[in-house]
Amino acid sequence: MVVKQLAISSAVAAARMGQCAPWLVVLMLFAGCQPSGPHTVPVSGTVRWDGAPLASGDILFHPVDGGGVPDAGKITDGQFTVDVKPGMKKIAIYATRSTGEVDPTMGAAAQEQFIPARYNDTTELTQNILDQPTSGLVFELVP
Repeated sequence: MVVKQLAISSAVAAARMGQCAPWLVVLMLFAGCQPSGPHTVPVSGTVRWDGAPLASGDILFHPVDGGGVPDAGKITDGQFTVDVKPGMKKIAIYATRSTGEVDPTMGAAAQEQFIPARYNDTTELTQNILDQPTSGLVFELVP
């Protein structure tokens, strides 16, 4: 009688799991959809080099305290959009261009960084990123 009762209990438990299984799958999917990582906000704007939109490059938003990882994005036709952690940032902008000479090791045109260090490695650019989407930033770079 005890063995029969255990068998019935196991069958009922299995049936209940069968009814719950779809809900468990849905809960697991929603748990995976929660945002992860630090809070960021979209930041967009324009980078101009010597009066014209910078054709291509990279923009980095470094925490001014030097801690943490910078938020980075691409500049295309002078435009950028980057998800950035709010706070005061140092802005670094990098871009390369062809030197016109072929690098014999690489077999391709050599590239040079042409944006002055005051806009990247020893940047003078800063921006306070608020805890809300920001658009319309403009960085005017001069040689």
